[in-house]
Amino acid sequence: MKAMARFLFRHKYSFILVLFLGTPLYIYAQANGLVPCGTISSGNYSLLNPTYYLQATSCNFCYFAKLIQNIVNFLVMVTIPISVTMFAWAGILFFTATGNPKRITRARSIFRGVLIGFIITITGWLVVQIVLQSITRGDFYSANNWVNLDCSEYNSSRERNRDLNSLLTPVVAPPAPGYQYPTGPGTNPTPGGAYEEDSQARTQLQLAGISVNKANCSSASDTNCTSLTGIQTATINQVINLKQACGCDFILTGGTEAGHSGGDSSHSAGYKADISLGSVDAYIQSMMTSIGNRAGDNAPQWRDQYGNTYAKEGDHWDIQVKAAGPLESRPGA
Repeated sequence: MKAMARFLFRHKYSFILVLFLGTPLYIYAQANGLVPCGTISSGNYSLLNPTYYLQATSCNFCYFAKLIQNIVNFLVMVTIPISVTMFAWAGILFFTATGNPKRITRARSIFRGVLIGFIITITGWLVVQIVLQSITRGDFYSANNWVNLDCSEYNSSRERNRDLNSLLTPVVAPPAPGYQYPTGPGTNPTPGGAYEEDSQARTQLQLAGISVNKANCSSASDTNCTSLTGIQTATINQVINLKQACGCDFILTGGTEAGHSGGDSSHSAGYKADISLGSVDAYIQSMMTSIGNRAGDNAPQWRDQYGNTYAKEGDHWDIQVKAAGPLESRPGA
């Protein structure tokens, strides 16, 4: 006990510095939370509150990796100011030693110990980040930032807050009032197909009060145009559902024309449409679920209850449709 007391008394200034620097960091960690999931934002911790179980069970492997990352980042955040302070303390001891070999030896010992400890800390941080990136998918990282895990999109695929009514909602929206699907040999579309003619999709949109910004394309390679040939009926139906629920005006600015990226769920395949910005922005951002930024172009994204994605790409909305269904009307619309 006496030896411990002497040790604490001898290093009292170091402990005071650690306490002085560590307390704000500890408070910061408590305020922001090291545990990234399972918390109740509403403050209602009653076991009778369904939100308690919904949020508590939202934890997954991505959030476990995020917890490890938070702890390591916090330890590094604590280590840096302490290391800087101890380096400064060693410098003061060295330059005020006035030839005293014991003070010089002590200063060198502090400097060497802090340097080795700091190198070990940074090395450990790098190792943990590399291991986490190796055992998790790359799209867990926001905007390809390899030191910042983003689990929001991963967790959104494990929905736990759907009620029975939303699950039983028909996934195919009815056509706009007054529209009749073509009949007879060689005509299309059917409710689950794609439009063979650009004019058919334009008629559907016109009946819903939605205009198209440009005329149809004259060739498959033309990019100064807007083509709806081959676009999925679900895509057109969901654009109309958005118009009816929002009660706002927008223009369809992109369809199946050339110039878009390819893929099974792309514009060229008929599963995407672009619309203009405007009053529809507030509806999407307030009535749908934010799922973070898209990897690659960092476009912010929202998702409706059918799994359709709405990405804000600069001067327009890029809508990727998986299934069409009626959307909840905005209050007052």
